[in-house]
Amino acid sequence: LVPWLSQSEQERLAQLRADGASAAQVYAEIVRIMQGSTQPVERFDLVYFGTITDKLRLVLTRVRSWMTRMTRWPGKVSQAPQKLHSYEQNDEAGRNNGFFTIVVAQQHDGPVIAQYEQEAKHDRLLKAQALGTLASLTQQQRRAVLIVLPRLDEQGMATVAEFFEQVQSRLE
Repeated sequence: LVPWLSQSEQERLAQLRADGASAAQVYAEIVRIMQGSTQPVERFDLVYFGTITDKLRLVLTRVRSWMTRMTRWPGKVSQAPQKLHSYEQNDEAGRNNGFFTIVVAQQHDGPVIAQYEQEAKHDRLLKAQALGTLASLTQQQRRAVLIVLPRLDEQGMATVAEFFEQVQSRLE
């Protein structure tokens, strides 16, 4: 996201971080910056790298609903790596009008057929894909941020839900 921001916007975010702002405060400020941008955001995408559980889909769908209501940006919930091909075609090469929130966990449940040793490789692959997508989007001057969770378990779900609840309360 930083390459897209003006110097004063970068300084505003740096000051927030220096003042000990929470991740939710910084994210809310990013949304505010984009709402006032001369290069308007017209849509947003909440992307999870891994398998979206029913609980995570519910949380992200709620976020999409209130974020659309507050910003007037249409949004969607996506799952990667399944979405990677459309990123390349639409989001990198298309019009620069989106805001991408990429969510990835440090540890994932591996595919059912995977053995324990392969799960670590699965974690590294998903993290590499998420970081590669983030780098590719930002190199193309696309607006994207990364949210990293330790693990998508009950505690991780609670963390994601609480994070977005804090963002929502700061934007209201």
